[in-house]
Amino acid sequence: MKIQFSTTIIILFSLYGQAQNKIYFDQNWNETSKENASYYRPMPLKKVGELFFMQDFYMNGQLQFQGYIYQNDESKYAGDAFWYSEDGFDSGETQFINLSNQKELTYYDENGSVWKKIQYNQKGEKSKIIVYLKGKELAVGEISDYKYSGVFSPNKPNNYYQNPFDNAYDEEPQTVDGVNLNSYSEVVFWVNGKKAFQTDFERYSNLGNIYWNKLGKEIYNSESENKTILKQYYYTKNGFASEIKSHLEITISNDDEIRLETNYDSNGIKISVLKTVNFELEEEIVFINGKESVLKYKKEKPFDGEFNYNIGKFNRVFALKNGIFVGEAITRNTETGEIVAQGDYINGKPNNGTFFEEDQNTYSIKSYKNQLQDGIQQSFKGLSNSILLEEFEMIAGKRHGFYKKTKDNGDILSCEFKEDKPYEGVFEEANNKYFYEAGNLTRKDSFAENSEELLTSEIYKNNQISTILFFFFQIPTDIQEIYKGIFKDQKPYDGYFIGQNQDIEDLIVVDFYEKGNLKYKYSSDIFESENNFERTILSNKAIYKDHKITDGFEYTNKHDNTILGLGFKNGKINKIELNLFAMHYFNQFTFELNENKFLFNELKNDITIKSAKVNEVLITQIIDSEGKLLTNSGDFIVEEGAPNAVTLYSIKDNTLQSIFIDGNHIAKLNQNTEENIDRLTLIIYSNLMMNDDIKLQDFFDALVYEFKNNNITNYKDLFISENFSPIYSDRIGGLYYNSLGKPQYGIDIKKVGNEYEIILYGNENQKETKKAKTLDEVKEIVDKFNHFERNRHVVDKNFDKINL
Repeated sequence: MKIQFSTTIIILFSLYGQAQNKIYFDQNWNETSKENASYYRPMPLKKVGELFFMQDFYMNGQLQFQGYIYQNDESKYAGDAFWYSEDGFDSGETQFINLSNQKELTYYDENGSVWKKIQYNQKGEKSKIIVYLKGKELAVGEISDYKYSGVFSPNKPNNYYQNPFDNAYDEEPQTVDGVNLNSYSEVVFWVNGKKAFQTDFERYSNLGNIYWNKLGKEIYNSESENKTILKQYYYTKNGFASEIKSHLEITISNDDEIRLETNYDSNGIKISVLKTVNFELEEEIVFINGKESVLKYKKEKPFDGEFNYNIGKFNRVFALKNGIFVGEAITRNTETGEIVAQGDYINGKPNNGTFFEEDQNTYSIKSYKNQLQDGIQQSFKGLSNSILLEEFEMIAGKRHGFYKKTKDNGDILSCEFKEDKPYEGVFEEANNKYFYEAGNLTRKDSFAENSEELLTSEIYKNNQISTILFFFFQIPTDIQEIYKGIFKDQKPYDGYFIGQNQDIEDLIVVDFYEKGNLKYKYSSDIFESENNFERTILSNKAIYKDHKITDGFEYTNKHDNTILGLGFKNGKINKIELNLFAMHYFNQFTFELNENKFLFNELKNDITIKSAKVNEVLITQIIDSEGKLLTNSGDFIVEEGAPNAVTLYSIKDNTLQSIFIDGNHIAKLNQNTEENIDRLTLIIYSNLMMNDDIKLQDFFDALVYEFKNNNITNYKDLFISENFSPIYSDRIGGLYYNSLGKPQYGIDIKKVGNEYEIILYGNENQKETKKAKTLDEVKEIVDKFNHFERNRHVVDKNFDKINL
């Protein structure tokens, strides 16, 4: 409610005790004559201490407002303020702090009898609330240091007070030893004084709910064994229930929450029953003039029945049968009563007339004739305050005639259509704006989604693209205000063009052509593409010759959660960039090979692996973000049979060779490192440190092949693929020792005289001993053992340690 005070009213404040007068207000609370009034206020206002008690009424005599205002500032409230509907029901209330010297405020019912007295402490907060019915105390609730006791009707006040002299006043509840000592009840009374609802609280815990009918008979108690939950809401007058507004029953059946909500009008007459399952409306039964109408819904949308409902300022009446429109549909403007759309359906499709279609906060009115769009078609924004967005003409299902669209900034686009094709003018579709002259496309502008930011502009001659202008990217080595590309025979010829076969979302790739030949490719970086720059920076450059990359960097493909980038030098790949994405996770791994030196980096923890040949021996190191050496490949060598050792066997140059490593080396590395090293980093390090004769070029090429051709979803799959088999073809198996230095699992191979003795271990039990005369026989025995154990699924843990 808007309060207006005139000089006349201020003068009348001083006339208390003189003859009663009335001030009249129109619908907008501007002072007016009685003939044009919607409200009136009796004057003079009643003085109570330093406050004035004010009441406003509807022209039918029904109380509209009551509350107290300050004498020196009549637009400021003190205490509670109450508003009422024109038919006498509660419509709202607001709680203000009482900073006046009047520490008890009295409120009245529609008959002028005392309804409520509220007492305030020195801070201006409520300390006691007394509710009366027909002159007798009905409920008394007290508040002291934010502790509640007694009975509050219809509910206890909250702890938030508005301050008319400030933005807000809000105090937090005080507690004693962490427990708020509250013991109180909230009670809704019927207008006859009997209880309608009660809920009891003890230290902020709800002890249960009870409902009664008007005669005082209990109809529900939450402490009973009834599995149905009941909630009721009421039409109230000064907090007293006159009729049930809504009766809600909640049951759980087969893990489904079913709600049945029965709604009543203010006279107690049933108007509807709604059934929802898991918060989705499924059925509504509507009662009109004693008749029952069943409406069914599917996914919250009308599905079957005769529907009559309001949306915004419109009333829609239509019928559906199993989701198909049938019969006639009518839409009216509820403010004017005017019919805005009326048409009939055949086989669920619009036939003749006009049809209203809503979509969130927009709607359209479409005109049909013989099931084809014909006539003026309109689209609007706002279901309450409608703004015309688009209007065009159609004949027999084709656009023919005018087209007009109003932009948010007030600009108007207009175009003439002929036989469903643009002919003259400008029109917009999706995020594109098209320019036509005499039926020919002359220009196409593309914009960012839901924005006026121009991205590209295409120029056409004879309906064929001739030039494209770019406004949304910038190349640091070639800064221009506008980047231009020229076409020849509709193919890129000279300048800049969007990259061909681009399949990586959010990454911008731009091709540069010179006289029809692809010369460069520019691309954005992973990080730069995610930022909201004014222009996307294309920091990566790739040089092409004969349509093949020779030098530079480009992103090549994308799998489910990875984006792969490759760097080139002299036509050969020398860098891999692997970008991994997941929910709330991103990491980037780079692999580089330069002059037979291998370099690996993990972005997230800034961990680096360096590997290079020193005196024909491969030395591999892990270095942290500060350049500190964490470990090198020499740290993992141990004596044969040491606790937790692993013996690895290989056949090289027809000779059996073995190496003895610490099986717990990786675990120790993690324990002694503050960084949580990524598993891929550890796997790369493990494979390099245990293969000191590996060729780094072969290792790098195998990684390139795997990342380019396979979607690596599990790091462990990387080095057991067929592509890596040639690199590790010499490896035949190994033996794992337990913490006591005893063989636990695997194979132990010894040469005894001219024969080889193979002892097979499984789960710390010696299984059997085999003899072999040649290394080929040794390999055959070991292969059978490995195959058998894999099929038994016993090797998941130990086999990985031996066969990294």
